[in-house]
Amino acid sequence: MYNRNTVPEETSKQICNTLRLPHKHCQQLSADRAVCLVNNDWIKSLHRGRIISLSGNEKLEVCKVQRFLSRSCEEVPSPWVRISVKAITKSDEIYEGLPRACLQKQWACGSLYEFMSHVCKENLSNLWVQAHNTLTNAKLNQIPHDTDLSFTDLIRKYLCRLSPGVYIKVPTACAEGEQKLPKGTGMRSHSIVDNSEKFYPGGSSRVILGHSSSFYTTAETNLCHGLVPIDFVIETDEHFLIVQPYIHYSLRDSVMFSPTILETSYAKSLFIVYQLLHTMHSLHNTGLCMGDIRLADILMDKNMWLHVTSPRLGILRSKNLDFSSPGVDSASMYITANSPDGIPPSNSFLYNSIAQSTRQQVFDNLTNNERILQAASEFMKAEKFKNYEIFQLDQIVSAWVHRDINNFQYLMILNHLAGRKMGDPNNHPVLPWVLDFSAPDSGYRDLSKSKFRLNKGDGQLDFTYFGMTGVTDEGGHVPHHVSDILSDITYYVYKARRTPKSVLCAHVRSNWVPHEYPLSMQRLQEWTPDECIPEFFIDPTIFNSIHEDLADLEIPPWSKNTVDFVIQHLAALESDHVSKNLHHWIDLTFGYKLSGTEAIKAKNVHLHLVDCHKHLTSHGIVQLFEEPHPPRVGSSHNQIMLPRVMRGLLNTQRHPVGFPDSDANPQSGDLSFNNSEAERVLQYPIYMPKSYNPLEDLERCEALLGFKGKVLHTSLSPTAVKRSEPIQYQDEGVADDMVTLLCLICEMCLDDRLRMQDSSPTLWARVRMIRRVA
Repeated sequence: MYNRNTVPEETSKQICNTLRLPHKHCQQLSADRAVCLVNNDWIKSLHRGRIISLSGNEKLEVCKVQRFLSRSCEEVPSPWVRISVKAITKSDEIYEGLPRACLQKQWACGSLYEFMSHVCKENLSNLWVQAHNTLTNAKLNQIPHDTDLSFTDLIRKYLCRLSPGVYIKVPTACAEGEQKLPKGTGMRSHSIVDNSEKFYPGGSSRVILGHSSSFYTTAETNLCHGLVPIDFVIETDEHFLIVQPYIHYSLRDSVMFSPTILETSYAKSLFIVYQLLHTMHSLHNTGLCMGDIRLADILMDKNMWLHVTSPRLGILRSKNLDFSSPGVDSASMYITANSPDGIPPSNSFLYNSIAQSTRQQVFDNLTNNERILQAASEFMKAEKFKNYEIFQLDQIVSAWVHRDINNFQYLMILNHLAGRKMGDPNNHPVLPWVLDFSAPDSGYRDLSKSKFRLNKGDGQLDFTYFGMTGVTDEGGHVPHHVSDILSDITYYVYKARRTPKSVLCAHVRSNWVPHEYPLSMQRLQEWTPDECIPEFFIDPTIFNSIHEDLADLEIPPWSKNTVDFVIQHLAALESDHVSKNLHHWIDLTFGYKLSGTEAIKAKNVHLHLVDCHKHLTSHGIVQLFEEPHPPRVGSSHNQIMLPRVMRGLLNTQRHPVGFPDSDANPQSGDLSFNNSEAERVLQYPIYMPKSYNPLEDLERCEALLGFKGKVLHTSLSPTAVKRSEPIQYQDEGVADDMVTLLCLICEMCLDDRLRMQDSSPTLWARVRMIRRVA
């Protein structure tokens, strides 16, 4: 069975060793997929069956390679090219064979009457098949399949149907350069050409036979139109490596970051649906299903041509496990996946384990602030924020409100859910500036206003929004307040001490002028209109300069060294003052103050959200919440110093059994105290603190539940929703694909409501969610 628990580092190492690439040229995107930076000569050699070492990579600095491999980098300079590499681990587990025939019945209708007649016959036939399958164990009208195969053999047949351009088979020893091929091959020691093995393209009978070292090419075009083409398949003793072109954008990017593209014309949405139907029909003709794909799995170019990722291997049925149940999630592995999803998360919510591991770790000689830094460093090193899914957001919010996770962890999780990536200059995670660095425990920043507003002032923001409203010609001014939360220029200025001069000259200033860069943290905080980055809270090395003519970034005088500074800086982020007001900053950065009248009142209208741009982009501002974010419970919650009331005083305040005046007439409604009781109440009053609110807990609970119900679409009813089983049709794969298509259409049209939902649910869970929020 396909190994879903593949260690990303091992997969990346295997890809680099097999393809003879430097490790810096490979960036892991998921547990079994990576994007690699190669040149044209390397690709040309691979077309000839040679895997050569990458040349010219010595001239590229590490930061340049990281820049080229980042999601926000749209194009890379020639001769460099990005490729997507998928690794599939071999296995001897037995699977059902692939269908031998087309999944769809071939029929043609010359008129509407013939079409409706055919639909009626199909509906009647499906009802009979459903009744038969429900009342008996036998299955009617099943499409014949090939004999059962091992997972490895099944993958070979599967790849043959997708018509790869070049198929290379090489032992692992040859891939790692540990063994030479036999003489007479006419290739170098790392080449893999042997014509004794034959590759038969065309149809479902294509097979691979022969020895362990082989090379094949086929001039046949891809039989499945609309898919990301497979340029190369490299088979080793342990893995299949599928090499494909890297397509930068996805339909998810268009819906999330450039919605104007689809909103301006219904014809564009219809064109997308037409392409999906065409791709689905092409797959069905080869006996394959499109599978449970999502918007992120549909790749898109600037001309709106779609390239759908190949069917998931989860549609293949293991003889040991039953994947037919709609409640069982299939393996989240794609042959041609190129979507920008991160490493697949586990199904369990992880904040409990993080909080428990943080509390259980014993640091004998560390202070509390040092322990906070230690926990944050481990949280970032393990990239635990990537383990969270958008469907867990209601639990994540509750965990932060009730102090089960700290501020740093919560903000990093929100950045991840908003699509921000570490190391991406245009989409790097942002954290708030919390101090002016005059002192470690004072000079706190006003978190109810954006850093852009604090830096520029209300007058300039009013001018960019109101003063230039007359400039509305094409290419003119768009009224806004904030241009960006964190620009790429600011990102490089922040990290100028650790970035090579060539990169700084390319992105900040064309000429190298060291004194133009801020010299101290205090000056940097005063200069920038953008928000802070996580490195200033956890990385002591970011202050140390690698340039001889650029001094280290100065730290405030109240800190002993860089380590002490990040400890105190992170402690300020976790302070009670910041915790009490952090929800205001979340409203500005991820919440309801990003749109509508609230954005105008807060002077927080972002250019990216109002410029109605019609070009594709893979980064931007993402609004996670549409209601005010609930505040965090204070550290001294329920610990207000109430007055100590002596038992004797309570006895004097205790009322007798006849609390109202016994002589009063109940029907008259006069239930007033008698004179002696009124005098006793006035004589022994109990004074409560002014800040004490007996309804505080109830109000906080109501606010949190209301926020989750309105924004996160969570059901407040404790009763479980009955899940209806999907209807089984004759052509089950075709029917599931049609349901998938309908889900994609709804997710395109209802993105503002479904964006908050699970990003990796099963097909029928998506259907239930759409029914609930539509």
